[in-house]
Order: sequence, then structure tokens, then C-alpha cells
Amino acid sequence: MDVVDFAAGVSSDGSAIAFRLSGRIGDAECAITREALEVHFWLPVGADASRAQDVR
Repeated sequence: MDVVDFAAGVSSDGSAIAFRLSGRIGDAECAITREALEVHFWLPVGADASRAQDVR
């Protein structure tokens, strides 16, 4: 099973959340856009960076 191995962070321009996943076959750097979080994961439009990192 893959797990997050460090805390997510907001990109410098605020347009995405970046995170890393680790698994048996290696690591992957990942990102999800703010737009995707707003549409699919209920992030309020205009939410600050600390709120964006707490979306689950």
C-alpha cells in the first residue's frame, strides 16, 4: 500500500497542492490543481493555503 511520506504543500502561485507518495516500487511526486479541489473535493473558492492543505 502506498503512503504519503511528507506533508503536502501549496505551490508558490497557489494553483496546486504538491505531495509525494512512496510505495514498494518507488516514489512519485504528485500534484492536484486548486480547480480540481474546488470542483471535486469541496475546497471553498478563495480558501487560504492552510485550508487548501487540509482538504481530505
